[in-house]
Amino acid sequence: MKNTKKIAIILNIILKIAMVIGIGILLGLWEILKLLNIKFDLLVFLIYPAGILFLGLVTRFIKLFNQLKIENPFNHNTVKYLKQAMIISTSISLIIFIALLLAIFMYPSYTLTLKISLTFFTILFIGVGIALYLLSELFRQATEYKEENDLTI
Repeated sequence: MKNTKKIAIILNIILKIAMVIGIGILLGLWEILKLLNIKFDLLVFLIYPAGILFLGLVTRFIKLFNQLKIENPFNHNTVKYLKQAMIISTSISLIIFIALLLAIFMYPSYTLTLKISLTFFTILFIGVGIALYLLSELFRQATEYKEENDLTI
């Protein structure tokens, strides 16, 4: 269990660093796009809500690793964080799908590579959402068994 705690601490630190970098990129995105000479259109604007939701996903993972750090992952908070992460992941997939539709119908000049990438990320975040839902249900059931077991001992 000590190795698990160390890994949770390391991953927690990495996620917090990624959070700071992500906030910095979102705050400086307008200037970054100017430097790269990229036109700020509706498709690029969707980076903001997706990025904010992604930061929300990172915070849920930080909370999950905190649960692991205190060596009590089988509780209702873990289930709650997993379900929140599932909703966020599904929301990100919806935003990326909207971006895909915009790339296909409103901005035909965007490359096929971008459209394939958007399709891939839509499917990826739907898959992550499904996986998080399954994990939340597994943890919910395990938490119920643990509570029942604690009451009988």
